[in-house]
Amino acid sequence: MMLSETIDIFLRIAVFSVIASLMSGWVSNRVRVRYLFVLLALMQAVGSLGLLAFGTAVGQWMVAVGYGISGGLLVFLLGVIWPRFYGRKHLGAISSLNMSVIVFASAVGPWTFALSERQTGGYSAAAIACIVYALVCLVASMAISNPQRASDPERAG
Repeated sequence: MMLSETIDIFLRIAVFSVIASLMSGWVSNRVRVRYLFVLLALMQAVGSLGLLAFGTAVGQWMVAVGYGISGGLLVFLLGVIWPRFYGRKHLGAISSLNMSVIVFASAVGPWTFALSERQTGGYSAAAIACIVYALVCLVASMAISNPQRASDPERAG
């Protein structure tokens, strides 16, 4: 893949990410947050499936749409979910732990792809692991609910 093609993929991801981030604010006032998590996990699975067919135009678009939308949703949800679900009293501690998990995952992801390439000669095994993980998150996100709803039915979430 040429440098210009690589830049094109990242540009498409950025466009979908910005659109998803902007739209998620509007959508979050109309649907429960759990549905945005479901969409995020689904788009992660789409992006990871695209990695398996990355040599094709369809695969590259799946990567751009899937990872772009999921990235835009993640940026929005990380700013909204903690105060909405748990209030602002312990927001600093919660955000710190969340950031630690993000940093750890940012290290594990590339390591997983490097290990896949070293062991199998390609990235398919890591992409499949990402698909499985996204599907597990998809199922888990269907079960989440706002803990504030139990005590205050007026709260959105």
